[in-house]
Amino acid sequence: MSKNMLPVLGEKSFEDLKHFNQHGAEYWNARELQPMLGYSQWRRFEEAIKRAMISCEKSGNQSANHFAGAGKMVDLGSGSQRKVPDYQLSRFACYLIAQNGDPRKPEIAKEFKALSGAAHEAGVQNKMFGVFHDAGYKGLYGGLGNEAIKTRKGVPSKEQLMDRMGTVELAANQFRMTQTRDKLTRERIKNQERAIQTHEQVGKEVRAAIERIGGTMPENIPPVEHIKQVAKRLKSVPGKLKLEDKDAKGLIGGEENKENDAEKK
Repeated sequence: MSKNMLPVLGEKSFEDLKHFNQHGAEYWNARELQPMLGYSQWRRFEEAIKRAMISCEKSGNQSANHFAGAGKMVDLGSGSQRKVPDYQLSRFACYLIAQNGDPRKPEIAKEFKALSGAAHEAGVQNKMFGVFHDAGYKGLYGGLGNEAIKTRKGVPSKEQLMDRMGTVELAANQFRMTQTRDKLTRERIKNQERAIQTHEQVGKEVRAAIERIGGTMPENIPPVEHIKQVAKRLKSVPGKLKLEDKDAKGLIGGEENKENDAEKK
């Protein structure tokens, strides 16, 4: 399977997480991949893994060749250790997980509601909520508001902008919202104009941070497939996907590796 078939997962960092098993086959640990794909909760990431396993079978490939259950020992505060569930994933499995993920995570929707609540407490009137939220976009997107961003990215006006954001762009916006909410509360802001200015300023600070580390400016990140289209595609039964022999075997490696293992025994 070509590396170009994989979604953008943080440039070279995806390859940096690659391991090799006893068969000489490459694999990735789900626990290490989880934060890269924007999941803060293991439960939600495991749900995406299970959806990917179903997609694997529907595509005509054996999920056992690409998803292997594993355990990982983690340190506890008491100095003891506990085993937590993990998976070893083939390259094809990682691709399927990325395709089966939710581009608009529930955490983002909750954060938007939480920020709106904080804005209300800070004195923002209902009729000014649009201006307040647009101020955050303008700070983060170099002066572009919600509709201007859609126009630049070619997103239809009737669509929700966050429904077309990928992991990196969503993460930047989530950070903007959490930091604004925290600042409004921490500084006990109770003035509508100041609240709006605060949101825009936090957006500018997040933008500056992205620029300092050499990241892509959010207005230059292409839109992803609409979440409704993803859901529609996943509900339909996909056609059979024939992988090359090496990729189809995934975690168990090729015949040559199996023969070498047999000789060692």
